[in-house]
Amino acid sequence: MNKRAVLVLLAIGLIAAATAVRLGGPSPKPATASPNEFSAARALQAEKDTIGGTIPHPSGSNANKAVRDRIVARLQSLGYTVKIETRFACSAHPLCATVENIIATRPGDKPGPPVLLAVHYDSVPAGPGASDDGIGVASALEVARIIRNEKFANPIEILIDDGEELGLLGAEGFVQGMPSVGAVVNLEARGTSGPSYLFETSANNRWFLGPIARSLPMPVTTSLFAAIYDLLPNDTDLTVFKREGMTGINFAPIGNVNAYHTPNDNIAHVDLRTLQHQGDNALAAVRTFANMDLRHPPRGNSVWFDVLGFFIVSWPASWTLFFAIAGLLIAGLGAALREGRNETLIGFALFLATIIVAALVGIVIGLGAPAWVAHPWPLIAAAALAGFLVACLRRGNGGIAVGWNVLAVVVAVLMPGASYLFIVPGILLGVALFTVDFIAPIVAALLWAPLALVIYAALGRNGLVVVAVAAALIGSTVPRWSQIKLKSIGAGAAVVILLVLVGRLLPAYTATKPQRINIDYFDDGTPHWLATGMNDSLAASGKFVRAKNDLAPWSMFPSHPLLAPAPKLANIPPVVVTREGSIIHVRSQRNADRVVLAIHGKVPSLRVNGVVPPPRPKRFHTFIASDWTRIMLRGSSMDVDVGTTAPLQYIATDMTYAPPFEANPLIRTRNISNATRSDDGDVTITQR
Repeated sequence: MNKRAVLVLLAIGLIAAATAVRLGGPSPKPATASPNEFSAARALQAEKDTIGGTIPHPSGSNANKAVRDRIVARLQSLGYTVKIETRFACSAHPLCATVENIIATRPGDKPGPPVLLAVHYDSVPAGPGASDDGIGVASALEVARIIRNEKFANPIEILIDDGEELGLLGAEGFVQGMPSVGAVVNLEARGTSGPSYLFETSANNRWFLGPIARSLPMPVTTSLFAAIYDLLPNDTDLTVFKREGMTGINFAPIGNVNAYHTPNDNIAHVDLRTLQHQGDNALAAVRTFANMDLRHPPRGNSVWFDVLGFFIVSWPASWTLFFAIAGLLIAGLGAALREGRNETLIGFALFLATIIVAALVGIVIGLGAPAWVAHPWPLIAAAALAGFLVACLRRGNGGIAVGWNVLAVVVAVLMPGASYLFIVPGILLGVALFTVDFIAPIVAALLWAPLALVIYAALGRNGLVVVAVAAALIGSTVPRWSQIKLKSIGAGAAVVILLVLVGRLLPAYTATKPQRINIDYFDDGTPHWLATGMNDSLAASGKFVRAKNDLAPWSMFPSHPLLAPAPKLANIPPVVVTREGSIIHVRSQRNADRVVLAIHGKVPSLRVNGVVPPPRPKRFHTFIASDWTRIMLRGSSMDVDVGTTAPLQYIATDMTYAPPFEANPLIRTRNISNATRSDDGDVTITQR
């Protein structure tokens, strides 16, 4: 390699380091910060005073009601007018519950569609929810304190809703009242650390994206996140608001996913930098929306990305394909003049081979590893270095420039939100065929390094493929990278192997980043212990074997969990199902926390406790098989009107968010083996 290539590689390394530092989030502000600034210290105290962050408070529980009352008292002490709105709500899946939403308004605000700051106060049964969504509540309370006397063009309303973890039911209950909302700022969490990403917007975002992004002290955002999120089976309250045609944006951290929905999502694991960033974003976005003209918004979307969190670059999405085609024409002309057709075709073919080989290497590095491990950095570094080494396959600048721009055209058509990743470097590589060839690698690193550094948190083991491909793409732009000596390639490969070995030898789980295993008592006529995962300690303590029968025939994916014999417990009577005409009654004899009815056959219509679930939105993901209908209700009984008296097959279940006493030996074994409960936690289920 020549000196220019070495300097480019050093610059790429500095960009990666700067990216890692910036993704740590801003420094938290102390309680003595200016009253009109967001202070993470003040917000954390507000969370301790309301959410608590030490015990779970799922919707419907006594702990949930206590949290609700403390939040109401806090908002009232700040001078807000507060009401509790109680509604029975269902989602399209359908999931149903009675929820209690907290709605706070500022006295003196003029009438009109408000700017809605939305968070949720319920947690999953397994964890205290100090980050999901405790830092959202903390941010909302600190923002409420700051803006209580500020003057804006639009009114502001704060929604702290219930039942989000049950299936966005707080949001469903809120929209039942057909509110007129000008814009929504939603705060979520899918982890306990890292920056607060602006990861989702409503459609036709161009008119507000620029002003909002410019107002954020540290914008970390890209249209790629929004494009990918629309493809995933994940939802937040903003999904409901968007379905109702509301303008909105969504912020969330995703770092340390190991603590998400587990007992480790507690107040001790709240990252003050993350809380500061979430609050800064919420305050800036609310203030900006509150002073914008929210009437008759224009149409049109943007493609955008941030540059190390300092500022964003954006353009109208309608320009994307034009940019991609222009880049391809520039690259094609430059390649023809510089290399000729044959050399360009060879370079193009090797460029595509680089991507394919890098993806395969990423898959191999992740083979056999758990979805998320406690120490992922050796594997991430191995994937990145391997991708860089694979880039040695490259040949000629013309074919590479054409390759980047061909991909830009393809991505511009299929996923415009991701197109900037190829368009910007592709155009620069095309221009470099006529001038110098060191700017494109710097820009490629600025665009791809943030993605490579956060993708593992988002996708786990599967993210290693993206890391390897991103590194190969960056490497393909480095001048004379293909001239690296074979000895250097061998040394790099040895380092990759060493990193993989280190990653595999390090413990996959630790006490602070444990394995997720729930221990359930499951009685479908024959009692069993049911484990949602397994480790050596549990395997030695119980005779667990894979279930022969599919325990969830209503699911698209067969369920054959690990079962072990359990005693028959007389104090756990089975769920009872009766039918009168078109109405199926499901009753839990033990006053369980949840009842579920799965129906096999044609269901002409559906009412749950007299309520018709809302229609399925365009963006709808379900894991229920097409010939089944599954209704879940938080509560101990439900009446389901199926609109027919024809014979049906159905399976009824009740669930209590606690295991029986007899499960304690297995739970103790689980808890001392770097494993913990998650989501619904350890439960007691009867099924008939």
